[in-house]
Amino acid sequence: MWVNPYHQSENLNKVLDRVLSQGPYDLIHFNVGLHGWQEGRIKKGTFIPLTRDYVKVIKSRYPKAKLIWANSTPVTEKNNVAALDSEINPTIIEHNRMAKLVMDEMNIPINDFYELLDRNRKLAKGDRFHWTRPAYDLLADMVTQSVLREIN
Repeated sequence: MWVNPYHQSENLNKVLDRVLSQGPYDLIHFNVGLHGWQEGRIKKGTFIPLTRDYVKVIKSRYPKAKLIWANSTPVTEKNNVAALDSEINPTIIEHNRMAKLVMDEMNIPINDFYELLDRNRKLAKGDRFHWTRPAYDLLADMVTQSVLREIN
């Protein structure tokens, strides 16, 4: 597992290559998500090519590995898990939309973390970004099912 504070960038793709050198890996479940919502952090027009290059780094290291993308989770209002954050969440929706274009183009299945947790917003922690243990259990079940599907 590699948890990191990065967002789509050329630097991330270089760091990814170094991290992947610790393999080999037969299956890679990945996401680059919530750290890129701030205005200007990912330069306009670069999200799709940078995400595509991220996948190419993985495929160049492990061309036979199964890949599964997880889209980013919803961002709720602080202290109001019933509502989505009006500043941040539209960016998350747009990033998920663009990531789907890349994953569809590259034939990579997607775990729809956004939809799953949007239906279960009551499980949000209330700090906008994080979730409670039952929410993480739902995500773990989704990941487990997708991994088993891919390795069978």
